[in-house]
Amino acid sequence: MNHEVYQLVTDLLEACGGRRNKYRDRLDLLAETLGFSSDSAVCRIIRKREPLPHQIRYVAREIATKAVDRHFEL
Repeated sequence: MNHEVYQLVTDLLEACGGRRNKYRDRLDLLAETLGFSSDSAVCRIIRKREPLPHQIRYVAREIATKAVDRHFEL
């Protein structure tokens, strides 16, 4: 897992609060680009109005792990 990616995703989701904005849309696109289906838990949490702290950590961990895996596949 990449700690910088983890922290970036965590910071963006926390900064969004309950608002839908371009950062949340970009995180959703990033998740789908990394291979998460649009109905996966990760994408559902990203789209959620106000994710709980443990949900934010889960999304950040999953995206950071998948990003590292994809990096090493290339």
